[in-house]
Amino acid sequence: MNWRSLGKLSVVFLTPLLIGYGYRNEHPNRYPNMNESGIEITQKDLDDAVKFAQKIVDQFGRLEENLGWSQIKVKHGTPSHGMMISFGPDREAVRRAKDALIATKASVQLMNSFCHRSTRGEAFTGYSRLLEPDYLDGVNEPRRAVNRKTLPGPRVISNALVKFTDRPDNHFTAAMMHWGQFIEHDLSQPSTPVMLNTEEPIECCSENGFNLSPRYVHPFCYPITTPSTGGQYHDDGFDCMNYVRSQVALRPDCSFGPREQINQVSHYLDGSQIYGSTYSRSVSVRSFIGGKLNTSHFNGQEYLPLSNHPTKDCQVSSSEATCFRSGDSRVNFQPELTAMHTVWFREHNRIAGELATLNGQWDDEKLFQEARRLVVAEMQHITYSEWLTKALSNSYYKKMEASTEYSEDEDPTVSNSFATAAVRSIKSLDDGTLNLIGEDHQSISNDSLSGYFNNPEVIPRPNALDAIVRALATLKSQKIDVYYPEAFINRLYAAGHLGFDILSVDIQKGRDHGLHSYVHYLHLCGHARVARFDDLIDVMPQSHADALGKVYAHVSDVDLIVGGLMELPEGESLFGPTFSCVLADQFRRTKKGDRYFYTNKNQPKPFSTSQLNEIKKVTLARIFCDNTKTVAKMQPSVFKQIGEGNELVGCSSLDIPRINLMPWMENRERYHH
Repeated sequence: MNWRSLGKLSVVFLTPLLIGYGYRNEHPNRYPNMNESGIEITQKDLDDAVKFAQKIVDQFGRLEENLGWSQIKVKHGTPSHGMMISFGPDREAVRRAKDALIATKASVQLMNSFCHRSTRGEAFTGYSRLLEPDYLDGVNEPRRAVNRKTLPGPRVISNALVKFTDRPDNHFTAAMMHWGQFIEHDLSQPSTPVMLNTEEPIECCSENGFNLSPRYVHPFCYPITTPSTGGQYHDDGFDCMNYVRSQVALRPDCSFGPREQINQVSHYLDGSQIYGSTYSRSVSVRSFIGGKLNTSHFNGQEYLPLSNHPTKDCQVSSSEATCFRSGDSRVNFQPELTAMHTVWFREHNRIAGELATLNGQWDDEKLFQEARRLVVAEMQHITYSEWLTKALSNSYYKKMEASTEYSEDEDPTVSNSFATAAVRSIKSLDDGTLNLIGEDHQSISNDSLSGYFNNPEVIPRPNALDAIVRALATLKSQKIDVYYPEAFINRLYAAGHLGFDILSVDIQKGRDHGLHSYVHYLHLCGHARVARFDDLIDVMPQSHADALGKVYAHVSDVDLIVGGLMELPEGESLFGPTFSCVLADQFRRTKKGDRYFYTNKNQPKPFSTSQLNEIKKVTLARIFCDNTKTVAKMQPSVFKQIGEGNELVGCSSLDIPRINLMPWMENRERYHH
């Protein structure tokens, strides 16, 4: 076998492995930039690797000649001679082994070139694990119940446990949920695969919502079936909810093993939802003028840039409909999220404008990068100093912060249990309505959210964005529990009469991703091993343990997201002990493993002491004040409800500190220390 045929053989074996990392051998010029698709291996790369391996094998000849001259060989009558008698190769084995050695050396060369530690934390790499994956066959098939029977269907669980009762929190505002969702999108985005040959989306249910005949079911399908206990979904004549298994990912060392899933965004808290995780998306949101981001204009105000393909990027029927674009494709998921993206786009442009005034010699690239660096630092500071101090109990926050000094050995990779369960639980904080609040802090309107999924037409209406921002800071948050809004349980992505069920989808995704059951994570986080449902009563009410016992046959069957939702919160925090543990672990590693985290003084270009002092003044209240037109008052802590010690104050008040950008002015040596 010659080296060229080995190269062709390598294509056959390597293509399936590399498909999750963006390898497209049939379109060699489609992804010209490494940032566009992760790893791209061409035929030339394969050929070069085989040539390299052939040279190594050729060098064996010279080495073997030297060994012969030195009389280093197997001598007759020695134990080595005896071993050769038993296991010595046939001539055909020698011939084939040489070809295999070339293939092996070529594989090592490719692995060293494309599968290396430096990809850690990059977009389009796999999630990490807190526990080894739990698959029925150890590799791929979703787990079953302890008794080896099929687990209860996600929709059965959802219908049995979810209640639509309003359960407001006494401490937090709606901003808690929407900031949590905003940073979730910065850290995680699983990928739903498309058809390998046509790249068309995959549908696992009939057009009328029924299960397909087996011959029409794509191998990637894992639909959520709705039996007679399916509640409204079944009552309306549907028995199938589409679900396609998440895109697979290579392991960091390219080793074989259980199924892993790809994260399409970077694993760092780096503003990727604003700026994008790929070169092309980053370019699409930049204006390349004065360091600013692209914007559209309505009623004399700046908004996000408009999508070039509204009917593709939003659930709208007209190419003239309002649909925005940002660094993340989920920007239009719901208007509150779109509003959050908008104020941060404006914040970037505000900072870029001020930096341009201070440093007239800076070009567009310098202004963009410095503004971006500052915006990311603001986001990191708000997350760790405002949001997490409330989302986590004091004890878990202290555990998280106890060891966060940067270490190059720390792996920041987002854990599958964080992305697929713990952070997903914050959706239950939403009340399912789109609220607009006036400057007098009275309600202007209150509509069901079901008509606004991927439809942001309300955003550019006069003063609507400001009214949404006020609502985020004024209205009460719900609690993390199984009290979901109906908009998320029956009408998610509704394009007609009925939509999806977010909890059912999250349960199915947890099984697809090989998450262990809830009790394994509870034990990992320090709880004694659980054998019965009654063993859960020290982390959840007896009524919740009883409810789980009516749905699941065994306590070790309970899905992670379901068990976490049933737990009582730790003190006045958002989360119960298991999700608190998972989140504290993630945010500790997110900070400790990020060389460019804003507080790290050992990064290539650290912030000066005076710059850090300014960054530490920033609050989400200041972001809201500075990037809206008619919001004149805000409480200093927008995550906490308005009340004693957190009263409404004017946006110009010193109680909402304003960041001073003078330390970013070049040639002011007194600021750079």
